[in-house]
Amino acid sequence: AADRLAAELAAAKYAPKAWTQWVAVLLPKPGEDPALFSRKRDIWLQPHGLKLLMRMLGTEYDMVAKTVVPASQSGFTSGRNASESTMTLLLQREQAHVTRQPCFRGYQDYSCFFMSICRDVQRRVEARTGTPPEVTAVIFALQQATRMRYDTGAGLTQGNASRRGVGQGCVLGPVRSKITLALTQAATDLLSPGFGFVEPGRSLPSGAGVASVYFADDGCYLSSSFEMLQTVMEVSAAVARATGLDIGVKADGSKTAWTGMIWKPDGTCVACDDGRVLELTDGTVIPRVDAYKHLGTHVQSAPVSYTHLRAHETPEHL
Repeated sequence: AADRLAAELAAAKYAPKAWTQWVAVLLPKPGEDPALFSRKRDIWLQPHGLKLLMRMLGTEYDMVAKTVVPASQSGFTSGRNASESTMTLLLQREQAHVTRQPCFRGYQDYSCFFMSICRDVQRRVEARTGTPPEVTAVIFALQQATRMRYDTGAGLTQGNASRRGVGQGCVLGPVRSKITLALTQAATDLLSPGFGFVEPGRSLPSGAGVASVYFADDGCYLSSSFEMLQTVMEVSAAVARATGLDIGVKADGSKTAWTGMIWKPDGTCVACDDGRVLELTDGTVIPRVDAYKHLGTHVQSAPVSYTHLRAHETPEHL
């Protein structure tokens, strides 16, 4: 039944009118001026009938995602969650302290992620990754016919045509976006050796390192080298531009930011604050922070309980 309905929609370019009217409720963000619409969070409401169709088509995207999305992506995946990404960062920091390695991280946050992906890129990515063409055709036919309306509190706007993005609020938005984000992960993972973790019973890292961890569009790049982190952030920014995305940067470091842990000549472990500057390809300076709120957890750049210790006082195990 799902295949027949999908074929009819794609062939006739027709959809129930209710399916083509999406309404956004604007919610205030903490610390932002509630009078400014541009500083509110848009929560898009998808018609229930359309959600049912998307659920039926979702199995196709789930099968594709299993083959192309890297294991470092834990977002919106059965049996996975955000805590494993954060735990990876904590283990990186602890191991770097035990083995006296530098430890650098680049936290990346996109602006208006789901609504910004270039659909031409999305179409090509789905074709290259084996998504059934009839499924892609149905999704694009529906989204191209959609009008996006805002609830201003004083009524609904007339609406604008939907020309980009995978749909904020669409039940397939997360899995489709992960397939496209795999481009960024593939590019950065190919370039960067990542951070080498020590396996049990070994004293040195073995095998390939962990270059990044992602939860949906919230990514973090791991490295033992500041120079490599700079290169990875530049590559990520280049791929973002090609796919229609913007990397959000705020001066206070609440969006994209970087942290570093280094060792002073006297063997003391400290946060990196020696004046290094990390930039995107357009020259935008990424702020350095001592701690970053990663998926709801404040992660320090250097171990808080160890900052007063010297190298010879470091615990011998994690």
